[in-house]
Amino acid sequence: TADAFYNQYHMHNSTPGSIDRNTRRGGFDVSSSFIKKLNLKFSYIWKDIDRDDFQVNSTKSQTYRLTANYRILRKVRMHFKYEKTRTSDPFVTQDPDVRYLVQTSLPQSADEVYSTLSWSVLQNFSLNANFRYVKSDNDRYHVDEDRYESTLSFWYVPVEKVTVSGAYSFMKTSINSQLSYKRYHLED
Repeated sequence: TADAFYNQYHMHNSTPGSIDRNTRRGGFDVSSSFIKKLNLKFSYIWKDIDRDDFQVNSTKSQTYRLTANYRILRKVRMHFKYEKTRTSDPFVTQDPDVRYLVQTSLPQSADEVYSTLSWSVLQNFSLNANFRYVKSDNDRYHVDEDRYESTLSFWYVPVEKVTVSGAYSFMKTSINSQLSYKRYHLED
């Protein structure tokens, strides 16, 4: 199957000094279940933000995504996703007090891997595990970030109207930068 989409949003502000922006977004999805128990999906998404009254006039991003859903056994399912995003001219703001400091809020590129495994042990008991790794960077401000996230969880209904659930999550972030204060970086 194939699907395409497009939407547009225009935000107009009458407040002096505020940012007006026009956001356009579009893309397509192609999916197939050519192998029993396996569904593959490829997506392409683009986004274009045009701004008035701001130092960064436009930001454009392109995202490529590949997802797979696979039923390993009758009660065991796996989901996998790889996503690559590239952003040109990410949104930055100038620090009002220090002349050469800018604050970045978007990386120029990001690669994400996400996987989850679900096991329906019984009709009233299930176990879940997931893992996410994101590598992002901004070459202009020399910032590299690696983020690891993992979660183990369970869901159990011992009797009607009683639900017991729990989870353990772990997250680690590593940021490499020449100089940074909060999210501020030296401007070139």
